[in-house]
Amino acid sequence: MIRTLRCFSCVHDKTRTWLKKAIIGPHYGKALCPFAFKYEVEGTVKIHVSAATTLNEALTDVESELDYMFSPNNKTETTLLVLSESGLLRDYRDFVHASWDVMSLITDNDRFANKCQVVNFHPAAKHSLYADIESAADYTIRSPYPIFHLLKEESIMAALRANFIKDPEGIPDRNAKRLHKLGLEECKRRYAELL
Repeated sequence: MIRTLRCFSCVHDKTRTWLKKAIIGPHYGKALCPFAFKYEVEGTVKIHVSAATTLNEALTDVESELDYMFSPNNKTETTLLVLSESGLLRDYRDFVHASWDVMSLITDNDRFANKCQVVNFHPAAKHSLYADIESAADYTIRSPYPIFHLLKEESIMAALRANFIKDPEGIPDRNAKRLHKLGLEECKRRYAELL
């Protein structure tokens, strides 16, 4: 049990390091997600390391985290649900297919429908599921473990209305251009540093 807790702690710490350096920090030249920076500063980001070893267990964890996020007076704006056990969803295509189940869970439930967005991160993530060639831009969605990133839609809309970020629709293109400028080999090197 102590070893398991230690392992969960290591997964949590590695995920937090990736979040702070790659997503919020300048690891790739500039923060990849200004929203994550805002939530981290406000202390409203939660990292949940799942013990799931099957897809059904992972979906149960997603639903539990959504219940928690949308419970009254909860200040959590976004949750990173990290899958680390037994290589669950290590294959990227399996992970993408599982993400469709996560979206169905959200859209088919009145408590969460139109209230939550999901962003997927994965160690083998690609912007094009069927592309054989790796791209530097793929590193904008690469993480140490498979992660379902659950976000409250109302919080995103509030940040947009407050003009917290200029041209938020342009964030993916700006990130892709920055990483292409760094080049694939440099992105690989920087990603390996995080691990």
